[in-house]
Formats: sequence, C-alpha cells, structure tokens
Amino acid sequence: MLSGEWRIRKNDELETLFHKPSILETIKNKRLLWAGHAWRSQNPYVWYWRKTLMEKDRWEDHVGDGRTELGMM
Repeated sequence: MLSGEWRIRKNDELETLFHKPSILETIKNKRLLWAGHAWRSQNPYVWYWRKTLMEKDRWEDHVGDGRTELGMM
C-alpha cells in the first residue's frame, strides 16, 4: 500500500478507511429528515409553534407605528 503511487480508491475502501456510513445509509437518513419536514408542513400545531418562534420584532415596524401615531406618515 505504501508504494508511493496515486490511485483511485473504491467506495468500499474509503468507507472502511474513514469510518463513514455508506451512501445508502445517508440516503435513508435524508429521507427520514424529509418525511419529518413534510409531516411538520401538514400539521398546523407544529407550524403555529414554529411560526411564533420565528417571528421577530423589527426596529422599522416600531418606528413606522410611532410615525403613524404622530401623524407623520
């Protein structure tokens, strides 16, 4: 193996060398992640919970409210 030559390695060799999961395991995991994403997009309770967490007040919104109250807009 230490002949000093470069060669193209096979996927099986790379998996054993770097202890990474196979491409099939990776695809299965991604499918499960996508299934969870699809389920959350159809479940209104989870969507409402995530939506309230993502809502943030912006400085421009408060400035705009103040201008309308003062009649500046």
